Amino acid sequence: VHNASRSQTRSTPGARNSMAASPYGVSGVARSGQGGDSAAPGVPGAISLPDSSDPVASLERQALECLLQLPASLFGLGVETVSPAAFRVPMFSALFAAVSSLGGLDQYAELWRGAEDELGLKGKRAILLANKRWVELVGSSVPAQLKSLVSALVVSPLPQDDPARLNDYARGMWGAMIRGDLARQIADTKARLQRCDPQDERYQQIFTELMSLENRRRQLTQN
Repeated sequence: VHNASRSQTRSTPGARNSMAASPYGVSGVARSGQGGDSAAPGVPGAISLPDSSDPVASLERQALECLLQLPASLFGLGVETVSPAAFRVPMFSALFAAVSSLGGLDQYAELWRGAEDELGLKGKRAILLANKRWVELVGSSVPAQLKSLVSALVVSPLPQDDPARLNDYARGMWGAMIRGDLARQIADTKARLQRCDPQDERYQQIFTELMSLENRRRQLTQN
């Protein structure tokens, strides 16, 4: 436990195993009359979330709900490889960037180890304590304009209550995010390659980068 690597893709404690132009607007919130879901009642500065019928916004929201509520389920997937640019809803992108700047799942692993040490045991109690401290850390560290978003996401009901199914659900959400981000990176890299002169020394560098991305996508498909 105490020698766990800083890499999120390795063993974890207690485990065996630019706001660009956006269809969601500058703030990323649903406008009045567009069916956005309200944040939890009583939350200061409650916000409106994008329409849940939008599949892109829905996936991004569910992925962030899992990152906040079920972080222990996400090790080994490659969450750390995802860029904030993978999120098309600006406020979701900003929140993911803020969580990443805290250390992402590496930071959660530290909290998990600390909970195990404090309780003197592993298992569900340590995870619940780590989860509580994770939410507190994120909520106290994000910019003021994101605090209501965190408050809304941490109380959002998840579609499963069975632990095994919740684990599969969380990993499925982030698997979809990772595949989508890879597709975006591959498309961007192909475009860069097409714009580059084959005689330019950068051409081979970009081509190598493209091959690496394609290999990662094949590995994900095989798994």
